[in-house]
Amino acid sequence: MVISLSPVSKPRQTRSDRWKQRPVVLKWRAFADSLREAVANEGFNPSNELIMEFHIEMPKSWSKKKKTEMEGKPHEQDRLDIDNLAKAILDALFEKDGCVHSISAKKLWAKTGWIKLENKWDQPLQIHEPGLWRKEHNKNLKMLHEAAVKHFKD
Repeated sequence: MVISLSPVSKPRQTRSDRWKQRPVVLKWRAFADSLREAVANEGFNPSNELIMEFHIEMPKSWSKKKKTEMEGKPHEQDRLDIDNLAKAILDALFEKDGCVHSISAKKLWAKTGWIKLENKWDQPLQIHEPGLWRKEHNKNLKMLHEAAVKHFKD
């Protein structure tokens, strides 16, 4: 899925951001709302394994020659850390992003800013009963323990 939004990194928030109107937080909140709307309009259902591509708009001060030279090349500047860009996506799309166990992300230079999101295996997130994995894991451990005890008794 391609989203025509310039990437915005997730700011470090404080308690006062609940009532304080810091511009960096307002910018991220507007970005998150636009991202959720775009994802809903496309019918994209994010999985727990995501591939993210951030296309960062080149500065207007760059010459046409430099822009042509840099398009599609890796964005290797300190500004816009990739972990904060990924966190912005995860926090916008998931109420609790602990279910995401694998992400692949890269940031590249582009003429205009945009984001590409894909599910790694093209399978939407499956919502399970809370703790189901743990129950199955414990059941398997119990079976392995019983088999080991039986083996050593024989």
